[in-house]
Amino acid sequence: DITDEQMEVLGKGLNVLEQLWIGRGQDISDYLFTKEKYGFYLNANEVEQLQRNLSAVLTTDREYIHTVSNIAKRYVHFEVEKILDDDKLEIRKLLGLVEGRRFEVSQACPARRVLLDGSVRAEMLVTFLQRLEVDLKTGKILSERTREEVASQPLDNAMVFRGGCTLVIDMDHRSIKYIIKKRIDNEERRNHQLNHEKSLIETMGLDATYNLGGEKETNPFAILHGEKI
Repeated sequence: DITDEQMEVLGKGLNVLEQLWIGRGQDISDYLFTKEKYGFYLNANEVEQLQRNLSAVLTTDREYIHTVSNIAKRYVHFEVEKILDDDKLEIRKLLGLVEGRRFEVSQACPARRVLLDGSVRAEMLVTFLQRLEVDLKTGKILSERTREEVASQPLDNAMVFRGGCTLVIDMDHRSIKYIIKKRIDNEERRNHQLNHEKSLIETMGLDATYNLGGEKETNPFAILHGEKI
């Protein structure tokens, strides 16, 4: 359960979402997004997209939605990181984030949901993501690397284990409706995925589809995929 104090603190941190997606009545780039306190500035294309008098909730312009989503992720990360620096209300625990590990905002975008009575509810989806690299042989957690390092230098004997939470925000009532959490320190879930990854390696993954009992000779169709011709 989320307390009123936690809701108020998170609401202030996530206020940037309303400014980005809904507050279109002024030059937003001057109002909010050139403040030096954020430590970064928007490029010319981002500013141009923000200055358009459109609501991404209603438009089908994918470039606009993609640009504003990326901007939203950066600002939400900044605001929530600032909240977690002085976490007296245990917001980190509320969000299912593990202390000592980096987190990223993997999505911050609007959604429209049609209810049973035919009415449409405006919602916002915000996902916070953390990741671990786990040694497939020993099951030990490896030293943390950045997302860029993981992508550019993948480890052959490591499994990427992800966790975090998704907030479903009711934009009509300005409240957090759901908090869906999967913590990366859940050992049972991690071991379950680790065993699954190991089983794929032991059965040669998709190759097992063509090999009964793991032997290529038992299935004639495997001749198309085997080493011998």
